[in-house]
Amino acid sequence: MKNHYQTLELPFNASPRRIKEQYRKLAKRYHPDRVTNPADKAEFARKFREINQAYEALSEIVQRANLSPKERKLDYLYQKGNTLVEQKEWAGALTVFNEIVAIDPAYRDAFSRLRNARRKHKQLAALYAKADALFQQQAWTQAMAGFGEIVRLAPNYRDAARKYRKAQREQLTEDFTNHH
Repeated sequence: MKNHYQTLELPFNASPRRIKEQYRKLAKRYHPDRVTNPADKAEFARKFREINQAYEALSEIVQRANLSPKERKLDYLYQKGNTLVEQKEWAGALTVFNEIVAIDPAYRDAFSRLRNARRKHKQLAALYAKADALFQQQAWTQAMAGFGEIVRLAPNYRDAARKYRKAQREQLTEDFTNHH
């Protein structure tokens, strides 16, 4: 991100309006059609491509500036929800998509993402309850399998990773004592 600002000769905190103005200024200055010398033309073409790539990378910031406060909030929440889905943080995604649907039920595909997050969260809660019951009964192998599945589906779900490791240690201890 910083390189894009540097390419456009801007400070990192430049406003969307300033980004757009600077892009236009540099694009005009370095347009390959402004020179006739072939060596200069190649250098200008390279610089012009860099400027376009930098602006393209920053264009999302410029576009957001044109959104209303409500649209900005929805856009921010939607991106946050998608990040949580990518990280398999289903409880957080559920909360975020719930908020989006409360503001605007028809926003993009937020409702279907909410349903998906709710389904995943429910599935994890059921797996966790089952694995935790096995953990309490000291059925280490089955508890390990349950918590292992949870960790695979959502690495940061509750304390599943900690209980998985504890069940693993307990199983190893039990195997060692039974073997000796």
